[in-house]
Amino acid sequence: MNAIKYFREKESMSQKELADALGLQPTSISRYERGIRQLSVDKAKKIADVLKVDWTCLYDDAGNGSGEIG
Repeated sequence: MNAIKYFREKESMSQKELADALGLQPTSISRYERGIRQLSVDKAKKIADVLKVDWTCLYDDAGNGSGEIG
């Protein structure tokens, strides 16, 4: 499962709620979660702040944004 989706669901947030908290469109969150759009460090830090996790949790071992969990 994608890290953003995992932590978003853990916080019981919808894509729209996360997008609203970040000033983004829900389609942007969907693209990050599906790996269509690469996650910048700046955006990772903002998302992580909302999701209450360390921003590095959103990257896989190879340093790719929107890493996988499990």
